[in-house]
Amino acid sequence: MNGASCFESTKLSKEVNQNQAIAPNTYACVCVAGYTGFNCETDIDECASTPCLHGATCTQGVYSYTCTCAAGYADVPVGTCYSELDECSSAPCLNSGTCFDHTFAYTCICSDGYSGYNCEVNPDECDSSPCMNGSTCTDMIDAFECTCGAGWSGGECELEVDPCPSGTNDCDGLRASCIFVGAGKHECVCHPGYETDDGGKTCTTIQECASSPCMNGSTCVDGPCTYAACLFQWSCVCVDGWAGTTCEIDLDECASYPCANGSTCVDGVFSYACVCGAGYTGFNCEADIDECESTPCMNGSTCSGSKDVATIMADRYVCTCVAGYSGDTCETDLDECASSPCLHGASCTQGWNSYTCTCAAGYSDVPVGTCLSELDECSSAPCLNSGSCFDHTFAYSCICADGYSGYNCEVNPDECESSPCMNGSTCTDMIDALMHVRRRMGWRRVRA
Repeated sequence: MNGASCFESTKLSKEVNQNQAIAPNTYACVCVAGYTGFNCETDIDECASTPCLHGATCTQGVYSYTCTCAAGYADVPVGTCYSELDECSSAPCLNSGTCFDHTFAYTCICSDGYSGYNCEVNPDECDSSPCMNGSTCTDMIDAFECTCGAGWSGGECELEVDPCPSGTNDCDGLRASCIFVGAGKHECVCHPGYETDDGGKTCTTIQECASSPCMNGSTCVDGPCTYAACLFQWSCVCVDGWAGTTCEIDLDECASYPCANGSTCVDGVFSYACVCGAGYTGFNCEADIDECESTPCMNGSTCSGSKDVATIMADRYVCTCVAGYSGDTCETDLDECASSPCLHGASCTQGWNSYTCTCAAGYSDVPVGTCLSELDECSSAPCLNSGSCFDHTFAYSCICADGYSGYNCEVNPDECESSPCMNGSTCTDMIDALMHVRRRMGWRRVRA
C-alpha cells in the first residue's frame, strides 16, 4: 500500500535485506518514506517526537510536519520554533525613538518632545497657556513660540514695551489705565464699572440702576466700587415671591406640595390657594369635614363618618338605624303591617317597631299579633237557667232546661196563660208546672 514495493519469495532484490528470508509462497513490502507496517499501511506520525518547541502547534503531513509558533517565537531553524522574535525588528518606535527588545515585548526611549508607548505623541506645549498678556502661542517640537501683542515683549510676552510716558499720560489717574498702542500713541481705558465721555480722561461710576433692570417691584442696588474696579456692577433685591437675576421668575409656591389630601394647588404671587377635594376643608385642605355634625341621621339613629370608620369615604357618612326604621338617613318608619301578620280579616294598626291586631268577630289574638285562634263562644256561659251551650264557628246554640226557652234560655213560659185551671180556680205559674186552687169545694189541686 501507499506506493510500497512488493517482492515474492522466488525473486530477490537489492531493496530486500539479503539476510531476510522470504518464506515460500509469500511476499515482502518495501515501504516508501513516511509509512510503516507489513503492508505499509501506517502513516508515521512525525509530530510524535514533539519537534515544535515553546508551545508551538505541530501539524502532521506525509513524511513531514509543520510548526505554528507561539507569539514571540520564530520557526528558526525550520521545524523547531526555537528562536525568540526580535520585537524591535519592525522599528515600532517613532520619531527617532530608540527600541529595546525584551522577551515578548519592547520599550521605546523617546526623543525630546515626544511621548507615548511608541513615541507617537507630540505634547502641545501651548496647553499650559505660557504666553502672557493676550499673546498667541505656537506649538513646536519640545518647544513653543509666543507672538506678542502691541506693547509687550519677552519670551512669554511678559515685558511691557514703552509704557505711557508720564508726560503724555492724560488718563484718569485713579479709575483708568493707559494702554500703549504704538509709537507715541496710547488709549485710556476706564476700569470695570466706570464709563467716560472724554476718552478716559475722566471716568465716572456707571449707573446701571438708571435703566431700571430689576422687575416686579424689586430694588436695584449699584455695586460697591474701588478705584481699581467695581466689585459687581449691580444687583436686584427681590420682593417676596420672585427670584432670578432681575427678579423675573415667579416662585412656584406649589412646588413644595402644600395642599393635602389630593387637593389641587393654584400658584399665585407669593401665595397659593388649595382647591379641596370632596370631604376636606382648611387652608391646606388638611381637615376632614365632619359630615355627622349636621345630624343627618333621623329617628335616633347613629351617624358614622370617615373619622370614625376608615372604610368610609371622606365626603360620606353612614346611618345605623334603630329597630323599626330604614333608609339612607333612617327617615322611613318600617310598616310592620306590610307583611299582613293579622289573619282572618283582622285589622292591623302600625306602631313604632310594633303593630297591633284587632281581631274580627269569632277570633282571638292568640298567638299575640296573629288573630289565629277561633273564639270559644261558650266560654262566657251565655246559656242561662242551666241551659247547655254548644260552640259553633262564629256562633253558639243553647239547649234549654225544662220550663225555659229563648236563644239563651232566658225565657220562663207562663203555663197559666192558657187558663188551664177550671171551675173558678186560681192558677199559679211555676217552672214548667202550674197549681190549681179550688176555693168553693174547699179543696185544691196542684199539678206538677
